[in-house]
Amino acid sequence: MSSEASTPPSEIRIMMATTYLALSIMGLLPNILLAIVLIKNRSKLLRTCFFVITTQILICDIGELLTQVIVAFPLSLYGSNVYEGSGTIYIYYITNIVDTISYNGVLLFTFVMAVNRLTVFMYPSLHIVLFSPLYVWRTVVVVWCIIIFEVAGANILHCWKRFSYDEFYFFIKCYSSSWQLSIIWLEVMRYQSYALPIIMFMLYMCLFVFIRFKSSSSNKTTRSSTIQKKTEMNLLIQAVILTVFLELQTLSFTFLPKVGAGYNKYYSSLAQNVISILNNSINPYVYFFINMQIRREMITVVCGRRFATRRHGKTVTKVYDLTNF
Repeated sequence: MSSEASTPPSEIRIMMATTYLALSIMGLLPNILLAIVLIKNRSKLLRTCFFVITTQILICDIGELLTQVIVAFPLSLYGSNVYEGSGTIYIYYITNIVDTISYNGVLLFTFVMAVNRLTVFMYPSLHIVLFSPLYVWRTVVVVWCIIIFEVAGANILHCWKRFSYDEFYFFIKCYSSSWQLSIIWLEVMRYQSYALPIIMFMLYMCLFVFIRFKSSSSNKTTRSSTIQKKTEMNLLIQAVILTVFLELQTLSFTFLPKVGAGYNKYYSSLAQNVISILNNSINPYVYFFINMQIRREMITVVCGRRFATRRHGKTVTKVYDLTNF
């Protein structure tokens, strides 16, 4: 970066900080609304694998968004690490660790969601082993153990996430003498983040083809065919949105900090964090539009049950309601 851009002017700092704060709050609100819905209906929803996995993704999304509020916003605004001190510095360290855990959590649990939707139709015996009410929490614990193992390994190797308050982006820096091992560990995590969204998209496409083939080979009423088409479209929309944003977040974290010079560097950093925030904000909107039960409960929380009943009083039974598995 040029010396001209090494110390950002106050207007750049204000723009960066307010953008991060505003978008993070806009992302937190629908996630909090979704959390309220899940908590209010936990006895019913948490018996369903879809909502168990959704809860894990929700926790991780909130973790990443809070990192923007706690770290990115104040450091961007003040141009220094406001947490430096004997005790408060641990707020900075712990929040950055939570951010790394949350990112890996979103990635892996979104992948688990794709596997869940594939196995329920194509490999029912495997679905029972991984996602039946008796075993779904075991699967969740295994995934969390993988996440903690990956992040703990990086931190043990002294590879820590930091936030550049002069260039406005998160990065991981290794301070270990075992430099080669640190690089290998981070490369494995990085290529995992590249590969999983692509694999997820392929899984969704396989499921789409399977459902389309199965529906075309069976006799269906006109109403059932309409429901089937809506389900297929929901799968495609969800696959594209979730996988594209995950891949964009990974690519932006890797490449955008290297793009541009001078003031353009700031806009590259802005784009990186905006993509990350949008990725953590998109799930409640996806669930709202594709899941009637969540949509009705969200409207109930915001507008009251009478309004929700009036607008969505009719119950529609979906032929392929993937949220029931």
